[in-house]
Amino acid sequence: MKVTKDISKTLLLLVTVAITILLYHKNLIWLGYKWIDDPDYSHGPLIPLISIYIGWLKREKLLKIKEKDGSLFGLAVITFAIILQVLSIRAEVNLTSSYSFIIIIYGIILTFYGKEISKKLFFPVAYLFFMVPFLGFFIEPISNKLKLLSAYLSAKIIYLLGVSVYREGVMLNFPTGSIEVADPCSGIRSIISLFALGTIFAYFTETSLTKKIFLVISTIPLAVLGNLSRIIFSGLMISAGINVTTGVIHTVAGLLVFMVALLGLVWFRSILKWKKVK
Repeated sequence: MKVTKDISKTLLLLVTVAITILLYHKNLIWLGYKWIDDPDYSHGPLIPLISIYIGWLKREKLLKIKEKDGSLFGLAVITFAIILQVLSIRAEVNLTSSYSFIIIIYGIILTFYGKEISKKLFFPVAYLFFMVPFLGFFIEPISNKLKLLSAYLSAKIIYLLGVSVYREGVMLNFPTGSIEVADPCSGIRSIISLFALGTIFAYFTETSLTKKIFLVISTIPLAVLGNLSRIIFSGLMISAGINVTTGVIHTVAGLLVFMVALLGLVWFRSILKWKKVK
């Protein structure tokens, strides 16, 4: 009897998954194109893989849970997600459609496997929100302000290093050439990807919730600092007559952002884990 019940449950789950894919296939294609076309979200494909990996790490705890009966509340979550998806399709808004997809995943888990398992899988499912692009009207003003701030601070630091530089808006002018603090150099791309990375760092750090939040928030100034390092490095290379738009120097300049930010994250994490010996 139990075997028949399990087979029926599995078949119903497969049908539900198939219907869900059909319902969201256009949105999934849109997400794929955004990951490919938008450099700010090139980390997008990694997010589902990280979520699956975290779920895999929990497999032993999940198997130990005896109560695996579904929750009717899950049907309410699925219903909400479907309503949101219908409204998103009619309004042609892929952003809310993406959110709906993540919500329905959690609803399916809750419906078929119950509250205990859904609690264990809440974080890996919620982490999927990092694969969805933010609102453009929210990101663009921040990006513009960051470009101006980065250009201003970079010019000040380069000048203090003894290099002649004249700033004009987001342009840094040197006797040997100029560089523009464009959108990729604003730091917003680094903030988005490092915020996702910082969340993983915090999740695997055994400390209090307050310290975890602090670790995640620290990715913002670290991303700005890393981006400043890149601009300053590029400015110094330009002032020395070295082309930084292509080749190895360009690659090194790009890696500086993550090198500085990643080292900062590791350092902050070690401080948060440190405990005073009595």
